[in-house]
Amino acid sequence: METSQAESLERGSRRTPNVLTAYSVEDGIEVWSVNAGKGVYNSPVDVLVIDGEVWLSPEFRTSYDLHTGKVASELSERRDRVGMLHDRCYRNKATVNCILTSRDGIEVIDKERGWIGNNSWLRGTCQYGIMPANGLIYAPPNACACHPKVKL
Repeated sequence: METSQAESLERGSRRTPNVLTAYSVEDGIEVWSVNAGKGVYNSPVDVLVIDGEVWLSPEFRTSYDLHTGKVASELSERRDRVGMLHDRCYRNKATVNCILTSRDGIEVIDKERGWIGNNSWLRGTCQYGIMPANGLIYAPPNACACHPKVKL
């Protein structure tokens, strides 16, 4: 491992810092970049684009204008404590109205109002997760062993 890579890793952590960079499709020149934080529990940072705004996991508190990189909106930091505080083994998903996280079941974050709530009993299968489509949330059968007491 190169020295520069070793220095960027946190000691004893699986999380590494990330930078999101946007490039012009016309000439390939960097348009903007932003610190994208760190992935959570072996999950990379999710980059979700909704109506021209870029949202970054794990917190989804700030959105950036897709074309300029300027802060487009900031959501409340209020979140109730849930049983599992890190992402699961599948990626976060989004609709035009909200972000559906892969934390304890599904947390719902409204892109206008912020954190709405969570459903600890609904979860997707490993690696695939859930799928929002047709105004519904589809959840395949799962054998998830994360936080199993909540399933009882």
